[in-house]
Amino acid sequence: MIISEAGEKELKAIRQQGNNNEMMGATVSSGTGCTGNVVLMTPNKYIVSNIGDSRAVLCRGSKAVPLSFDHKPESPEEEKRIIGAGGSITMGRVNGGLNLSRSFGDFDYKQNKQLGYDQQMITCHPDVKSFDRNADDEFIIMGCDGIWERYVDDNQGMVSKLKPQVDGPKDSSSIM
Repeated sequence: MIISEAGEKELKAIRQQGNNNEMMGATVSSGTGCTGNVVLMTPNKYIVSNIGDSRAVLCRGSKAVPLSFDHKPESPEEEKRIIGAGGSITMGRVNGGLNLSRSFGDFDYKQNKQLGYDQQMITCHPDVKSFDRNADDEFIIMGCDGIWERYVDDNQGMVSKLKPQVDGPKDSSSIM
């Protein structure tokens, strides 16, 4: 990760402040969180950053290419960190609560002062991946878990559902 000198200074101040649940005068609930998914497109690459169960999928030549994966507690890497931080996984949920393993916020799961932010039960440390762009690339779908679970919880199924509409008239209100 590349961070400017000013950004590094700001992160250091935040880390020193600790978790007092007050940021810039606003009260922050310790039980609230969100996920994130970013796709940066350069002339030759897609750089994808993901936290939680938001997802990015590329349509390349009518085929789904996952650009990110959902951070779920039962995946081996996530389970190892959660258990190592003193947590448990019950029915796919961290300590019986969250059904994801990475998020912004959710400070109730980030209380172990002996561990870094990337070692907490729930971390905001993103996965960052890079993919080569290709002449067959058509579109990218980005959405939170609610989009995938409500419509089609299958990457190829979502691509197949949206492709005719993307190829057809460009009235975005008819897509979903």
